[in-house]
Amino acid sequence: TPLGGGALLNANGQSGEKATFGQASVWCDFHGKRHRHPSGPVEGIAMFDHPKNPWPQCPWFTRDYGFISPTPMNFLDEPWTLAAGKSVNMRYCVVAHAGDPRDAGLDGLHRDWLSSGA
Repeated sequence: TPLGGGALLNANGQSGEKATFGQASVWCDFHGKRHRHPSGPVEGIAMFDHPKNPWPQCPWFTRDYGFISPTPMNFLDEPWTLAAGKSVNMRYCVVAHAGDPRDAGLDGLHRDWLSSGA
């Protein structure tokens, strides 16, 4: 059981650190009951990746204690260089939600975010 409880899940249905670490996905989520309130509701936090990012469906750095981070540069096969004077835009969305990912409708929220012109 992860430290403090809770569960990792990505948009591909993979769960837990071993299954989600380094896996490409459009979103990743950590959800569960508050450690000090085990009879309370399920709550979670998710991060969405954007298809206009340089590495869409980027791989995620995950830990069973609740750490989730899109980390495309950590998993590159070859070094990436940004030319002097150039910039790169990265788009991500953070969603705090009630319920598990299905209850929260994360797939729909991700589609809505993309269709909003984000």
